Amino acid sequence: MFNIHGKAIFLIFQAYILSLMKKYLIIALVISISLFSFVSAQQAATIAFVSPTQLIKAYGPNTKAAQLMVDRDAELKEITAEITKLQEKSASATGLTADERARANLLVTTLDQVSKKYEADIQEASAPILASINESINQVAKELGYTLVLDAEVATASGLIVYADLSAIPDITEQVVAVIKAKIANQ
Repeated sequence: MFNIHGKAIFLIFQAYILSLMKKYLIIALVISISLFSFVSAQQAATIAFVSPTQLIKAYGPNTKAAQLMVDRDAELKEITAEITKLQEKSASATGLTADERARANLLVTTLDQVSKKYEADIQEASAPILASINESINQVAKELGYTLVLDAEVATASGLIVYADLSAIPDITEQVVAVIKAKIANQ
């Protein structure tokens, strides 16, 4: 389906999106649990889980954010290679000249600036994907009557949920993936 390079890009993109989603979903989980405690006894909450990893996979590797990651990695690889050469020479008996030390410092600064620029661009390019994922989750949750949807990965890994019989809680991931794929098809 994907070549090896495409898979690597996709995995990097997936890890980045997941880290963003987990950061925000932990906050949302805490807020949701707080709100859940205010639900009256007559109105029981209906809970479902969703797997963000599967939702991100629905987008595939052909996104602007994924391409930015490829570009970033290529640019950073060149800079890192130069820095590595200078570090190796620095460790040798001859050491670095003043010009080489200045070049090394400039390369480190450039590496940091390029990384920050790409991170901002990647975050901006990922925003529509995250928004679409959240919209799709909301749509499915409302259609199916769920009042609380939790990230299954964060819920189980964070320790915020002390006990849950996960087999008794529906997983709506497939329904959300279907909505995402329909959105992609309509674009």
